[in-house]
Amino acid sequence: MILHSSSLFSVLLHLVGLFQQCSGFSFFPSATRRSSSTSSALFGRRGRKQQQQRQKKQPTKEATTIKQPRVTTRPKSELTSLTIASDCTIQIAQINSNDPWWETTQNPYGARVWPASFGIAQYLWQQHQQGDYLEGIQAFEVGCGTGLVSQTVALAGATVQATDVSPVALQLTQQGWDATVKQHQNSASSLLTTSIYDITQPLPPPNDSKTTRSQQLFLASCVLYEGDLGIAMAQRVKEAYQRGMWILLGDDDSGYREGGRQSFLEQLALGSLGSITSQIEWKQGTVQCTEMGWREKPFSFLEFNAPKKEV
Repeated sequence: MILHSSSLFSVLLHLVGLFQQCSGFSFFPSATRRSSSTSSALFGRRGRKQQQQRQKKQPTKEATTIKQPRVTTRPKSELTSLTIASDCTIQIAQINSNDPWWETTQNPYGARVWPASFGIAQYLWQQHQQGDYLEGIQAFEVGCGTGLVSQTVALAGATVQATDVSPVALQLTQQGWDATVKQHQNSASSLLTTSIYDITQPLPPPNDSKTTRSQQLFLASCVLYEGDLGIAMAQRVKEAYQRGMWILLGDDDSGYREGGRQSFLEQLALGSLGSITSQIEWKQGTVQCTEMGWREKPFSFLEFNAPKKEV
């Protein structure tokens, strides 16, 4: 049998078409779309069923939820027992320096004990041991922080109002005082109260109903670490001086380094209270505290209107 070339070519095209329909393979790029539709028509329901089965076998990717770390702004306090003297132990609530609260708070410095506060507390307890200087006196502390100084004075029998601009500091002070009273089995828990007070505001009037002594005590420590605070503290010291209050102001290197102490002294020299500037004499001291890891920490303090020593 003899076939013409045109007939042979037609037969070859027919065979290629059948091969493409069965295999889905295309020799020509333009034939891809036609082969796909032809394959679907060839297999019909069976093809769709097999395709559905293949889809079921493929593992489905479930949406995973990444748990974000929970950020908390509520600090965790820790109680520390500090030995002020052989007969005076104070419980202090502090916030650990590793707590994220330190990084998220603008002014966290009152949440720990500083050397000047420790030194003032020791000095006041020595005054208590030497005479009846604190029993029944009314004390007002500005920037109480952890409340170490306020607690020491209250334990000596004074009626203390511990103030700070930070609610966290007041919570720490109250927590520490509650623990101190419990430790000493002392019923004088009412001798210490806390309240919000901004150092830029005038001193509140004294509450004479809470004291049996005419003289009052003004306390502040570690509050000169900024120039603005130094200026405000000078105003408060002037007010306390005019009232005849016994004034104790403690400072450490931060006040000298950051310029707050200089601003305080310059502001204190202004006005009509020339007599107070003539009494300015920074007393130097050092403190040691095993619980805080301090071998020898320097501090300075000012004292005005000190009570007369009994002879």
